[in-house]
Amino acid sequence: MRPLDRDQPALLTALWERQAEQWELLGRPLRPGEEDIARVQTTIDERLQVDGDAPTALILGVTPELVHLRWPDRATVLATDRSMVMIRGVGPVPGDSVRRSSVVQTDWMTLPLAGASCDLVVSDGGFANVPGASAAPLARSIRRVLGPDGVLTTRMFMRPDDREEPEQVWEELVDGRIGTFSAFKLRLLMALCGDDGDVCVADGWEHFQARGPDIDALAERLGWDAAAIRTIEAYRGQDTVYWFPTLGQFRAVVSREFDEQACHWPGYELGDRCPTFVLR
Repeated sequence: MRPLDRDQPALLTALWERQAEQWELLGRPLRPGEEDIARVQTTIDERLQVDGDAPTALILGVTPELVHLRWPDRATVLATDRSMVMIRGVGPVPGDSVRRSSVVQTDWMTLPLAGASCDLVVSDGGFANVPGASAAPLARSIRRVLGPDGVLTTRMFMRPDDREEPEQVWEELVDGRIGTFSAFKLRLLMALCGDDGDVCVADGWEHFQARGPDIDALAERLGWDAAAIRTIEAYRGQDTVYWFPTLGQFRAVVSREFDEQACHWPGYELGDRCPTFVLR
């Protein structure tokens, strides 16, 4: 496994530009499913009972499914992302004459918000988008902007305690025992993780490419869209690091800043690796 270079802003931008371009080709579990979105919506609706019709919400990332949730008319909604390409792709946050909504490019570690200014923070896989060493600082950054009764709702990607071998994942792919290419990519990256949960996305590309698959033939054999399989090319040459901790590792980090109120597990493929946490 290659040494991890955690300071590659140019490459990071390149990866997220590719991800923005191919967003519609991704599926569950890399994108949230209906169960995941319903859980976040429930959290928003429950928050209304505390703050009336005017909560202040922060979205980490511009995941379209989160940006286009049913936000209260008088809510203040700020969506943030590191990639301007992603921001341009999602368009404006839906709003009307009474809702204050905006999208800004910013570093989540230095959020441009006053302390205790938010009632709700929501994210889809936000903690997975930083190396493990940055997870605790991210939790502190979120905690700083949340009010005393604020709530963080986030889906997270968890690798199993019993590590899969990359060859096992590959064999199940070619045998037709994996439902989608998105599920394959997530399983492959998790199988390539170090003990700390960090994985360089280029390792996923290199493992796939080393097997020399004919993508069109593989797509025909499995009944998949060849364009969906080619989304793995976005990982080529990238030094971006994802963090896929075990459940215990994740809880050990977030418990320093938050109390876990609930953990919901969806029923789709790999849903047992994609819980949504409600943290107070």
